[in-house]
Amino acid sequence: VAKRSFTSGTLYNHYSFPRTIEANWNLTSFTTNDANASPMREFFKTQSPDFELTASPPILTFKTGTVSNTTINIYSLGNYTGQVSLSPSSSPQGLTFTLNPTTVNVPRGGFATSTLTTTSNQAGNYKATVTGSSGTAIHNTTITISVNSPDFTISAPGSLTLGLPTSNASSPVAITPTGDRTYFESSYLGSAFYAKGLYWLFYEDSRNTCEHQMGCLTYTSSANGTKWRAPTTFPVHVTDSSFSVYTNGTSIFYARYNETTFESSCGRKIQFGLGNLNTNGSVSWQPEQTVAQGAPDRDYPNDNIIVDDTGQVWIGYMMASKGGCGGSGTDRPQIIHSQGTNYTLWTGNTTLSTAHSDNWHVAIAPLGNGQVYASYWIYNHDLHGRLYNGTSWGPDEQISTTNTLNDVNSWLFNSGTSVYAVYFDNRTETYNYASRSTGGTWTRSIIGTAETHSGNTAFNPDYYSLPDAAAYDSTDNLVYLFYMNSTNHSIDQWKGSGTSWTKTNHIISTASVPYADSISSFIQPSPVIVGAVFYISGTSSPFTMNVATLSFSTNGSVGSITVSIASQNGFAGTVNLSTLVKPTTGLNISCTPSSITGGSGTSICNLNSTLSGTYNVTIIGSS
Repeated sequence: VAKRSFTSGTLYNHYSFPRTIEANWNLTSFTTNDANASPMREFFKTQSPDFELTASPPILTFKTGTVSNTTINIYSLGNYTGQVSLSPSSSPQGLTFTLNPTTVNVPRGGFATSTLTTTSNQAGNYKATVTGSSGTAIHNTTITISVNSPDFTISAPGSLTLGLPTSNASSPVAITPTGDRTYFESSYLGSAFYAKGLYWLFYEDSRNTCEHQMGCLTYTSSANGTKWRAPTTFPVHVTDSSFSVYTNGTSIFYARYNETTFESSCGRKIQFGLGNLNTNGSVSWQPEQTVAQGAPDRDYPNDNIIVDDTGQVWIGYMMASKGGCGGSGTDRPQIIHSQGTNYTLWTGNTTLSTAHSDNWHVAIAPLGNGQVYASYWIYNHDLHGRLYNGTSWGPDEQISTTNTLNDVNSWLFNSGTSVYAVYFDNRTETYNYASRSTGGTWTRSIIGTAETHSGNTAFNPDYYSLPDAAAYDSTDNLVYLFYMNSTNHSIDQWKGSGTSWTKTNHIISTASVPYADSISSFIQPSPVIVGAVFYISGTSSPFTMNVATLSFSTNGSVGSITVSIASQNGFAGTVNLSTLVKPTTGLNISCTPSSITGGSGTSICNLNSTLSGTYNVTIIGSS
């Protein structure tokens, strides 16, 4: 109960309010402000003589082997006067105390003080308690103490780009004969990759018969791209533009529509195949699974396959309701996916567009977290796309300009959720690049021209697609575009991204090639960049499969980073620097000086790369 008409000569402030509560219930102070404030007990009646303890400051921080002091205040409450004995303790153990004095005389209405000196050789966080006793009255105050060892911190920039890689192509070598000159004509469909330390190529050889039809799935591999194993025939039928492959580094995934020739057979199945890749160049195949059973009036060509980061398989294809089979003549771009990693069940069959009806193509990019992006187009129409966000498909997006006349091939690439498209516009006769914003709008730029419709040599009038192929280095965000130059007997290259592109003529020398020879390519960026360009040559069967492997070098690109050492808690020792680089080859690093004395300073670490790629560099400081 508060006193009425009471006047005090003691100076109080707003910190006295929490201090009064803390003093009344023996609570630890929040800050030094309320710990040093005067409690307002004198404003209340029936206050028995008593005393209270506070510490100023209530928080101590010091390094091992040094001392720190705090003042213990013993206040008279309710006109208390008497002698108070003081004793310290710590939790956990590890602090050494000195209290001076250990006994104080508290005057009526006043206060007395004692100094608590603390030291420790053990780093850690502690609670120190000083207990005061007088007769049956016992009170305490708590001090929070942090004891720190002398130490140091090390810091450096989080990333560094040394330079863009230079691509070089080997002289082409013949891989094997084949009966199919145009197998790579839909070069946006995957046919080759690098896995298990080998280059792999999967293709149709129409000289052989499988499933009562000309054209068998055939594959070969090579450790160096120069010497290739004898081809192996897997007894299933494949044909141009109705077959594609994908790898996750350990397995091959394929999709095929089992038709005799392109758009010739209705009512067939879309089949899914899976095999484990072996280092000896063999494949351990699993039984095929049916993705979709064709209706009697439909066929499903242009089958494109990818696998997302969850192991779910996606297949894009054209659903053609063929008039010759009793259908409506309507064509639609479709996409379907497996039910997770259960490849016996397929779901989510989606029509991507109903805007036109003709020979639709679908490209797919896996974006991570179960998301994919699909682009779709018709020859001599514009290019569109849609995003699957992990649960549903978004709206149609305009990738190219509306007046673009896209060629048969278009390529879709991604780095994470950043999506890029490359396509040829028959109207302007230029290759074009487009990049997608997170909001779904596309920014376009011109890559350049190539020997196309208006080249020095006329195209074969029955050509299906331009003899071109594209691949993507996601590490350096570079697109490589390859195309056959019949006039110069070479394959030329455009390389770049955005608005910056460099043309290299004659990156691969070829023999005289008639149109329409077809080419394909791939680039895989991890752990180091590898790639290859494939093309088919010859004027009559048997034709020849050829390959030129791609090597990538930064030509000794150099850079440097500054490593900083900062002393903590009085550290004055010597820090020795060492480095760890993964992968272990392709990047060299040296730091000068390699030892920093006095507890703080800097070192310059110089880096030199001989192989393009992404490296993790760990700089270790020890003392």
